[in-house]
Amino acid sequence: MTHDRTDADGGRHEPAGEPVDPVAADGERTDRKAGRRILVDKAERRPGPSRTAVFVAGGVAVVALIAAVVFGILWWTTTSSTEYEAAQTRQAVLDTARRAVVAYSAFDHANPDKARQAQRAMSTDEFNAATEAGWPNARKLIVKEKLDTSVRILDIGIARLEPSTAEVVAAVHASKIKDGKTLGTIPLRLVTQLRLVGDEWKVDNFAPAPSIASSGSE
Repeated sequence: MTHDRTDADGGRHEPAGEPVDPVAADGERTDRKAGRRILVDKAERRPGPSRTAVFVAGGVAVVALIAAVVFGILWWTTTSSTEYEAAQTRQAVLDTARRAVVAYSAFDHANPDKARQAQRAMSTDEFNAATEAGWPNARKLIVKEKLDTSVRILDIGIARLEPSTAEVVAAVHASKIKDGKTLGTIPLRLVTQLRLVGDEWKVDNFAPAPSIASSGSE
């Protein structure tokens, strides 16, 4: 049975036992610290993917993503090819009609043949033949009157679109100009009929809309 001992001066002493060696105690503390360092080092060197493996895995993931995106786009293009081709056709029809409106409505009296050349280039052979007879008189009038015309397209739309023919209606303001001065502006609705020749849309007829009469100068 162990008892605490109190000296006469009131001091208390721990029970007698094995002597404590300060050097050994310090050694144990050092060993414990070393053990913790070893554990930390082992934890830091715990097995895992190397940097090279991580880069390779990342590269594979990127390639897979690109493939998914590319094949997704190809799939989307395949399923939407009909809509895409229809949109391309509409755009080609509208572009040709816009050029036709300018070529058949705008003239420069100093170079009227330029407009006629543009008309011939964008029209069918049949329509060129139909308009050729009236061109000499129209050219003389333009040169004699020294009359220029300009046209501004306000709105344009496809009224009919079939596999090989189309009809486009344009609302325009046509201005008559002489000696640099605008004599007046006429609002018109112009109809352009187009026919597909090969892979190109050509003007097959061009005229004011029959249901709308020209109003006077503004």
